Formats: sequence, C-alpha cells, structure tokens
Amino acid sequence: MIRSARLTQFGASLLRMQDEDRRRIARELHSTTSQRLAALQLNLALVARCADALDPRAQAALSASVDLVRTCAREIRAVSYRLHPPLLDEFGLSAALRSFAEEYTQRTGIGIELHLPETLDRMPHDVEIGIFRIVQESIADINLEMPVTLRVERDPSRVLLELISPSPMPPRDPVTLAAMHERARQLNGRLVIQSGRAGVTLRLKIPLRRSSAKGASV
Repeated sequence: MIRSARLTQFGASLLRMQDEDRRRIARELHSTTSQRLAALQLNLALVARCADALDPRAQAALSASVDLVRTCAREIRAVSYRLHPPLLDEFGLSAALRSFAEEYTQRTGIGIELHLPETLDRMPHDVEIGIFRIVQESIADINLEMPVTLRVERDPSRVLLELISPSPMPPRDPVTLAAMHERARQLNGRLVIQSGRAGVTLRLKIPLRRSSAKGASV
C-alpha cells in the first residue's frame, strides 16, 4: 500500500516536471530563438535591397536563405505551441482545443470536429492542462488517418470528454498510455479506451472541486 502510494506520487512528480520543462522550453523558443530569427529576417531584408549588386548565384542563395528563415520561424512557432500552448494559460481549455484542432488540421490535412459548450468556464489549471495533454497524447497515439470527433461536456460537478476516431489504433506506446492514465488518476478521474476494427473511442471523466463551479482557479 505504501509502495503503491509512493509510486503514484513519483508518477505525479514526473508529469509535473515534464509539464514545467515543456513550458520552459516553449517560453525560451518564443522569447529567444523566435526573436533572433525575426532579427535575421530583418537583416536579410536589408541585404535583399542591394540584391541587384550580387551575382546570380548570390541572389539565389539570398532568396533561399529568406525562405529558410520563414520556414524555420513557422516550425518553431508550431513546436512551441505543441510544447505548451499559451492560450491554455490565458484563455482556458476551450480556446486551446480550438487552436490545437486548427493547427493539427493545417499541419496534417486531417480534420478534428469539435463539440464544445458555447461557454466553457475556466477550471483549475491542473484539470485544464491534464485534459489538454490527454487529448494531445491520444491523438498522437492513434495516428489518425480520418477525421476525428472530440466532444467536451461540463456541469458543476464534473467534466466529460469523448474522442471518437474511425482510424484503428496501432500497437500502443506503453509509456504514452501509462502517462495518460496517470494524468487521469492524478485528477481523480477515469480514462477508458476502447479500440477495435471499427476505430477508437476514448472517454474521460474528471470530477470538479466545488470551488471550480463558479469559475476558474488558475
């Protein structure tokens, strides 16, 4: 019993450390690397004004460099968002899920059909980050080939999440699966995943503390 409690506490600590590392790396990418790329892009723009004085090979290299900087900037923004979406902290779960679905569709061409309440009040931060990570990790684990449906419902005492995909689930990554169940367990929730030839259904139920019924605890 004591050993089980210690293992649970250890798992929770690992997840918190992982989330903090993701937040830190995302912040550094946004505040340092992205800013340096922006400065590099400005410098290249200045050089481009004198491109007529360059030979054709140099002009081609300059043009390719400008394109590379733009591509790197887009990729860093996408990686930074996947590590820790700023909308989750600023506006809550609903905004973060909408942005995640939009970015995922743009990146993969596979749609995520969202069914969210018109007004999804803020919840405790650990609940919002836990739900978001489970969605993020489950979609990565399923390896989608067709559009997926994601539904979130909430009442004063609980939040329910359902993810339905017609894509079959490949052999599961045991580490990812264990992390998803650990996140649900740390929130006193229940995560059930059913998979078969017809696809995958994931259901998550998390109870809400009384203090979260009237609004957010961030």
